[in-house]
Amino acid sequence: MNLSNFAPPMGWNSWYCFSEGVSDSRIREAAFAMKERGLSDYGWKYINIDDCWQGERGGKYNALQGNERFPDMAALGDYIHSLGLKFGIYSTPFVGTYAGFRGGSSNHLEDKVCIPPEQRSQPEQLYGSYPGGRERKVWEIGEEWLFDNDIKQWCEWGVDFVKVDWNPIDVPTTERISAALQDCGRKIVLSLSNHASLENAPELSKFAAMWRISPDIDDTWESVSKIAFEIAPKWTPFVSPGHYNDLDMLQIGDIGKANTTNPTYIKTRLTFPEQQSQFAVWCMYSAPLLLSCDIANMDDETFRLITNRDLIGINQDPLASAPVILESGEKQYIIKKDLSNGKTAICIINLTDNAGKLDFLKWTDLYGTEKEIFRQEKLSCGTLKIAPHGCALFIN
Repeated sequence: MNLSNFAPPMGWNSWYCFSEGVSDSRIREAAFAMKERGLSDYGWKYINIDDCWQGERGGKYNALQGNERFPDMAALGDYIHSLGLKFGIYSTPFVGTYAGFRGGSSNHLEDKVCIPPEQRSQPEQLYGSYPGGRERKVWEIGEEWLFDNDIKQWCEWGVDFVKVDWNPIDVPTTERISAALQDCGRKIVLSLSNHASLENAPELSKFAAMWRISPDIDDTWESVSKIAFEIAPKWTPFVSPGHYNDLDMLQIGDIGKANTTNPTYIKTRLTFPEQQSQFAVWCMYSAPLLLSCDIANMDDETFRLITNRDLIGINQDPLASAPVILESGEKQYIIKKDLSNGKTAICIINLTDNAGKLDFLKWTDLYGTEKEIFRQEKLSCGTLKIAPHGCALFIN
């Protein structure tokens, strides 16, 4: 797959929304909402199933089939495509997934290591909910490699994106998966998860479109800021057109609780200024933008944030330039990103727990007189008030 003109993927992932309760009907509802709300007109295209879809092996490829909640994966893919969207799926080279379902290899000990049927939350959740796989030692690559079989099946289902989840993410396994995807006859985006090693970045970045650089995110400022301001800066040398550091999912809107069936949604614990900052920083880093919220009932404030064309334009800019850190301290974090049109984006984040006043006189050459993106107005010389953990963003 030629990735040189491939922009960071934008879409939706089921994990923080439905988690273990994901199903065919819920994926269809999310896809319909994506189209109905008009998000696809802004570039939001991918609808990704994250774990918990796997049933028994079978079919002409002896590949993983959908479980009882996914009776016809090909039909689901057709429905997603009929809306002008793209179909994503999840797997692992391990014997079992982190949520306890079958993976891409086998150790022929399934009957011995799986939990009794009466103890399973779901019939095909063989190894129990997280972290059951650790105790049952299925978080390892088995002696029988079946991942290539699954790739052939995904091609027939019309899969466009695969998140491959294991740790440690090693280079030989990545190269093996990448080669099989290259030869499968369909363009399938390879997303590596979870928490790649920085020392492997030069090699991993040759084989994948995106790779997770952090542990699982959650909807707290501590989690978001650690990824954004401590981890991500170390990875900037590996950003290039078609190859992106994955800072994990956006904790925006109403979300569910991971590793549950998520019968209800709750509002993210991030304040709205913190949500703005996460979205802005992810855009500045050319990170993949993956929502995991209730799309159908998204409030207007959230909708306006994720359909801000200026921000999306920064994220999708074909230059995909690595951001430069201008200032990093206890009070503020300032990053700069060059754009393909010759302009520059500047993002300033207030790291304190108090509203801060930004004196932008010293940054006049960078800010110029252009409008501030969130406030959508031009600012004269003076000060700008930024909420705790909030941000301001300029394009000059």
